[in-house]
Amino acid sequence: MKKSIALIVEGYEEESYLARLISFNIFAKDNEIKIINAKGVGNIFSRYQNAYQSNRYDEIYAFCDGDNCSSTILELRKRINEDLYGEDENESTNHIIFANPVTLQIVLMHFNYVILKNVGKKSNASIIEELTGIKNYKANDDQIDEMMKLIKYSSYEVMKANLKKLSSDISVIPSTNFLYLLSVLEK
Repeated sequence: MKKSIALIVEGYEEESYLARLISFNIFAKDNEIKIINAKGVGNIFSRYQNAYQSNRYDEIYAFCDGDNCSSTILELRKRINEDLYGEDENESTNHIIFANPVTLQIVLMHFNYVILKNVGKKSNASIIEELTGIKNYKANDDQIDEMMKLIKYSSYEVMKANLKKLSSDISVIPSTNFLYLLSVLEK
């Protein structure tokens, strides 16, 4: 049975990354996945609400930076719980996919196990250059495209193995619940 899944993402980095993974045909063939770029964490709730109310999707997930467990992501969970799921905390907890401190934490796991502690591109630039060869990473379109081209099908299982070493508790840095999303998409 076909499942229609909406993935609302914070920005271009998340959109490009998920598109790259989708291009490997590693997810269940029955899944119709639509990536919706919110163009900023502040827009995720309205995009999520729109997708929810459109009744076009069987499942909806938001994917964004944890930003060191910022109030923004906690508020997003609360709003989705209260406004859409009637305060069922587990519902939004499972549907808000985070990378703490940033999505780059997940992306770099394709290259090696790495621990990022800061959200800033500048503060992570030396690690990014060491693993990818991309100098002075600022997440501009060309740099993101270059990084995505470096991610190979063969590194998918490496990334998953590396992510298993991280906590899924958003209050821990680094942490992510991205493996939960992958398990949903693979079924």
